[in-house]
Amino acid sequence: MTWEIFLGIAALASFVISIGTVGVKLTTAIAKLESAIDGLEKSVANLNKGADDTDKRLDNHEIRIVKLEDKVE
Repeated sequence: MTWEIFLGIAALASFVISIGTVGVKLTTAIAKLESAIDGLEKSVANLNKGADDTDKRLDNHEIRIVKLEDKVE
């Protein structure tokens, strides 16, 4: 009878440890993914800001070209 109890407790303990290990690995992976997504969001925001600046400069350049063409004609 005592061996059966011991084996039952050992089986329960190993089950809890295995579930705990999977939970810790999953939590770590989710944390890494969240930090990667945050980094990507910052990168996209910087790229959009750079694109807006480039669009403004391009618009300014087109206006200057039109003014120069009007002077030539």
